[in-house]
Amino acid sequence: MALEFGPDWQQDFALSPYSLRFDLGDIDQLPNNYVTRFIATLERARSLARASLESKSLVAVIAASPAPERELNSKHHGWPKGVSAFAHLTDLGVVTDTPLASFADYFWSSDRDAPEQEPWVHRVISITWRDADILLCNQIAYELGVSPVAPVQSKLLDPDKGVLVHAYDDRGMDVTSIERSETQSLYEKHKAWLLDHDRKRMAAVFGH
Repeated sequence: MALEFGPDWQQDFALSPYSLRFDLGDIDQLPNNYVTRFIATLERARSLARASLESKSLVAVIAASPAPERELNSKHHGWPKGVSAFAHLTDLGVVTDTPLASFADYFWSSDRDAPEQEPWVHRVISITWRDADILLCNQIAYELGVSPVAPVQSKLLDPDKGVLVHAYDDRGMDVTSIERSETQSLYEKHKAWLLDHDRKRMAAVFGH
């Protein structure tokens, strides 16, 4: 499928009913230890991402905080003024200097109505699974206070099959497809990992 990357690039995914929401943490079943929680959630996120994005065409859409030094726990993470979020990501091993596309937009749609929020610069890059693992690790580490971490948010994408993966924090991951066939087998194979409170909606779409 053909995707045009810009502020409205997610529109088809937002309208698609073929969205799965997975529980990454099984928080009630894990020890109250953030290291154990981090490892468990990362392992599940990596497993689900690989099951979702099976082609060799991997893309990441990465949004960078415009002012890392103003982010929560910036001093703890070592985000000084004057160093860009993409520079911090480069230090982790993901280089974004030659993007396929670049644009400004809000990463969370709810931020559009928040006057104190400002658009983040988005870069679209081709990635390897090594890059994908770093980005998944960053998503989960960001919320748990694990360092090192870069002040960016990212989503993984198979543009050929129209599948989008978003590990939104240490608790959950969304997998959305334009066509039902691309997420049907994922629903059936990993039904035990689906988020409980959203099971009724997913069952109505993908079957029991």
